[in-house]
Amino acid sequence: VRGTGNFFHNQANDVEWFAGNVYNLADSFSVTRNATASHADATADVTNSLFTIRNDGKVGIGTTSPDGLLTIKGNSDAVSTPSIRLLDGTDTREVSISNTSGDFAVSTHGTDDAAHGQIKMFETGLVTIANGGASGSLTERLRIDTSGNVGIGESSSPFAKLHVKSTGWSSGSPYGTVQLIEGTATNDHNWSQLVITDTDDSNGNGGAISFATGAASALNPFASIKGYREGTNHGAL
Repeated sequence: VRGTGNFFHNQANDVEWFAGNVYNLADSFSVTRNATASHADATADVTNSLFTIRNDGKVGIGTTSPDGLLTIKGNSDAVSTPSIRLLDGTDTREVSISNTSGDFAVSTHGTDDAAHGQIKMFETGLVTIANGGASGSLTERLRIDTSGNVGIGESSSPFAKLHVKSTGWSSGSPYGTVQLIEGTATNDHNWSQLVITDTDDSNGNGGAISFATGAASALNPFASIKGYREGTNHGAL
């Protein structure tokens, strides 16, 4: 008989399990499964292993060669079969962690498999945040590209360090507002809700707010409000 351990045969279902040291993976412990109508020595074979503990303490699920303290390998996705699914006590709502083709995804679920919210870090370095509520239809809300540009509502290529985009329009409140900066009762004229600064404090340097038409890749500025330094405590607008 190959392997040192215990065989468990379920003849009614034509399935056999083995727990012990398989013959072709020395000094390890494995749990294997083999679909067979009768006892078969091949059940104690590394190719049938589902769970393995190596002699260095590393644990493999779906692999007999774990290269981490715990390595999980299988055909996973971020919806129906995630790498890890987490539940809290009797609460049936779920959180999952998964490797999807080399990309890392953390998702929230309801009582179904559908992802209601997701943070995804791609192997390329891209990071996205998406949500969609109970519908399970995810919509990307924010992305950070590999150059560090942040896009809100811009799901392809953020043009600047912060690129905020909205294609929606409303005849009522908020009247097509894309960005709102709101202060509190403690704010007075000495407080700033938005600061535009130049790291070079030489005279003539400053910043500008520009107005333009056209897509981000082909802007056509037609007006601007500029502020620049003319002295230690004064400037011009």
